Amino acid sequence: MTILTIALTDLRRLFRERVNLFFFVALPLVLILVLGSAFGGFEPRIGLVVDDTGPLALELAQSIEAIDTARVTRYQDLDDALENLRRDNIEAAVVIPTGYDADLRQGQPVELGYLAVPDSGGVEVRGLVDAAVTEQASRVRAAHFVAAEGLADFDTGLEAAEQAGEMVSPIEVTVVGPDLGEAVSGDYQSFLASQELVLFTFITSLTASASLIQTRRLRIAARMLSTPTTTSQILAGMALGRYLIAFIQGVFILLASSLLFGVNWGSWPAALALVATFSLVGTGAAVLMGSVFSNEEQAGPVGVFVALAFAALGGCMVPLEIFSDTMRRIAHITPHAWANDGFSDIIRQNGQLADIGIELGVLLAYGTSLLALATFFLRRSLTR
Repeated sequence: MTILTIALTDLRRLFRERVNLFFFVALPLVLILVLGSAFGGFEPRIGLVVDDTGPLALELAQSIEAIDTARVTRYQDLDDALENLRRDNIEAAVVIPTGYDADLRQGQPVELGYLAVPDSGGVEVRGLVDAAVTEQASRVRAAHFVAAEGLADFDTGLEAAEQAGEMVSPIEVTVVGPDLGEAVSGDYQSFLASQELVLFTFITSLTASASLIQTRRLRIAARMLSTPTTTSQILAGMALGRYLIAFIQGVFILLASSLLFGVNWGSWPAALALVATFSLVGTGAAVLMGSVFSNEEQAGPVGVFVALAFAALGGCMVPLEIFSDTMRRIAHITPHAWANDGFSDIIRQNGQLADIGIELGVLLAYGTSLLALATFFLRRSLTR
């Protein structure tokens, strides 16, 4: 009970300051929302204008509307589509012109209208539309070939091409990661959320070391030693307080991002295990800083700098996948890289608890080593 009382007192001291609540609660969720919306939540929006009522024109319109990665809206005319394009309600407008069906049947070239802002959204939409157009064009060319050879008329050839297309097995594409394992089952917003979780769990732990320094500087620990409280109880209570701060924030980010933004964390037991072991790393680092610095003014800037440097090197700001092989090996000097590897496995590859055993072991080794070193220095500072 003595150890728990010391730990809970540290929690109350942390949450008593509103600025800590902002960094603990609001900022992580805001960054997950903003970054996820900017990089992970793009759904192309296509405006469709159909000026022809022929079967081939309607078929192409249905193919475009069936694109499952885009949101397609039909407009009455080109002016309506252009107005929505100017208002940024859509990324691109596609126009199927009058005479489309008749020109295709006669073997005449047909120009589809495509209007888009020249940005990444317009380029992505162009690829989706091209795929639908190419699929129909291949069947139309086959039907014209059959008709030109005198084997059947155009409609019969088109029907035969459709039947032949259904008999062809689709090409299966498997995306693999750098380790040649099957990859990417989770969305990018979930991966961003895991990076922010690792970043903020560590930076909050280091900034929370200020209360530990204050406890030493104001001789609070020395006064506790005048009571029946032992040095071991004080050390354990301080370490437990740091651990609860890191663990509670990690679990809060897990739950809040899942409920508010629909972030997919994969296996929850595995995600909680990663939070628990990485919180131990943050605890060790925080206690170590609280043991070696003499005042809060020194620890604050150093803690933020160290946390951001480790986050950048460990893949919390730029994904490890785009690092070179050499930089990836260097990055794994940091516990952040191992934590990000673990989250990547469970989010992108549907990994389970057993699949991240190595990452958990490395994080546990980091945490226990840091905590042992920190406890040694803290004991010296409290008893001298």
